[in-house]
Amino acid sequence: ICGGIPGDWKTEGKYETGATDVLYIGATRDEYYIPEHLSQYADALKRRARSVELQMYDCGHEVPRDSYPMIHQWILSKVRNG
Repeated sequence: ICGGIPGDWKTEGKYETGATDVLYIGATRDEYYIPEHLSQYADALKRRARSVELQMYDCGHEVPRDSYPMIHQWILSKVRNG
């Protein structure tokens, strides 16, 4: 769980592309990681991840309880599909 990405993410040769799936959960009322930044971060993650899914919830700076069932289903789908 993290909010942003490293400031040097765009530096060529610093980070590698991987077979990683990312579930990125954001909050519409987060005062630290505003939705516009999260969309930009998700796009940046797509440069190096196999897949990136951004899900937004109506809450502040927290991991929303409403996201727990979706997180569970997302993990199960990754385990089932390898």
